[in-house]
Amino acid sequence: LLFAFFLAYLLHPVAFFIHKKAHIPWRLAATIIYVFLILILIGLLTWGGISLIEPLQSLTTFLQKLVNDLPNFLADLAKEPLMIGTFSIDFSHLQLTDLLTQLQGVLSPLLSNLGTLLGNIASGAASTITWTFFTILIAYFIDVESEGIRSNLIKLRVPGYQEDITRMGKHLGRVWNAYLRGQLSVFAITIVVYAILLTVMGVRYSLALAFLAGLARFVPYVGPFVAWTTYGLVALFQGTTMFNLLPLPYALMIVGIALVTDVIMDNFVSPRIMSDSLNVHPAGVLVMVLVMANLVGFIGVLLSAPLLASF
Repeated sequence: LLFAFFLAYLLHPVAFFIHKKAHIPWRLAATIIYVFLILILIGLLTWGGISLIEPLQSLTTFLQKLVNDLPNFLADLAKEPLMIGTFSIDFSHLQLTDLLTQLQGVLSPLLSNLGTLLGNIASGAASTITWTFFTILIAYFIDVESEGIRSNLIKLRVPGYQEDITRMGKHLGRVWNAYLRGQLSVFAITIVVYAILLTVMGVRYSLALAFLAGLARFVPYVGPFVAWTTYGLVALFQGTTMFNLLPLPYALMIVGIALVTDVIMDNFVSPRIMSDSLNVHPAGVLVMVLVMANLVGFIGVLLSAPLLASF
């Protein structure tokens, strides 16, 4: 529900812009925005699902083939000594049958656990998708029922205190507008920094990866980890590397540089920008992140800065 209100608050100005410029009814403008959002979400889910299914199927097939080929591999290993340079290793005296039994005993549970893991991933993804569409639906109704008036997003009427509520609403509106401006500033700075950094380091798709780095700023902890993994995989498999490094050291270097960059952004750039936008102390923002993470969890971390300013 918190994310639904947040999404409604973000998309309200966009729908209002379309409503005024295109001279169409408010409900139609809001519907266009949310239908467009759902179409983008469906496209991303379809593209991501297709991209993910093939590697997982390949991994499962590879492990199954590995288990099936083990007996032949060990039998061939026992027929003749293994030559490594001038050294010879003879496996004929080893109990390869016992070794085969042990290896199959280790790999078979891994295959069954892999199937369980894939099932859990699929069910978790389905649950997340369901809740995401539910959030979008609630945000749509909040925006539609506001009739284009921003103050109608949240209607709170207490007899005798309406003037105080109106005044508080104006102050809180300034706080959350400042938060959005600060967050967008961090987003833009991150894109510029990573576009320059990845281009200089010779990483392919640097602009797309820089955009991914900007999006990762909206999702604390999880977002940067996903971004680091993506940088590493692109650097590992792109073929050409800077300084003629081997792919693995090059990928580790890129991930290390990204990690240091994000540490600098998290501890110096982001707190300073958010504190300037919200008029709160940077140390207060950092402490509030820790407090809200323990009290509320992920949503608390995401909204800790504007909540501190609101309090």
